[in-house]
Amino acid sequence: VLLHAYPAYPAQIHGEARTPEARIHRERRELGVDHALVGGVLARRWGLPNSLATAIERHHSDDAEGQAAMVRLADMLAHYGHDQAVDRNALLQAARALAMTPAGLRELMYSLPYAGNGKRHVDPCPLSTRELDVLKRLALGKVYKQIAHDLELSTSTVRTHLHNTYAKLGASDRAQAVLIATDRGWL
Repeated sequence: VLLHAYPAYPAQIHGEARTPEARIHRERRELGVDHALVGGVLARRWGLPNSLATAIERHHSDDAEGQAAMVRLADMLAHYGHDQAVDRNALLQAARALAMTPAGLRELMYSLPYAGNGKRHVDPCPLSTRELDVLKRLALGKVYKQIAHDLELSTSTVRTHLHNTYAKLGASDRAQAVLIATDRGWL
């Protein structure tokens, strides 16, 4: 419907918006309506149950619950599975709305089939090669002294690399740094 009503849809309407959330905001700003609302209206016109129409029109709402939350999470996972950017915080929020733990979400995401060449979108790693080498060894359970020996560095240099890593990732400790890097596909 939007494609027929607006010849510039979606390319010019979405512009540089990368995530589903950014695209929906562009639609609302540029068109005064978004595809979710239009989908809900169409579902009602076709005589589909009101609960389904509501789930469709509310699937981009931050406070989506029940069926709308399921559609929201499924939509984000579909984008992710097709190598498109997804807002990590919005994805976690959608999973929480369905009482899914981050571990459960991660398991679900890694079990998805991949589109095209099988690669998923991974944000660029902010860590230097050396910081990543140190973090990989930390993820294996090694202590500073073992890491220093493996990489032929001093223990204080290893400590400095890890403190820089924590700062770049916004992590408070080694476990959190390893989890963040693993979640983002850098380890």
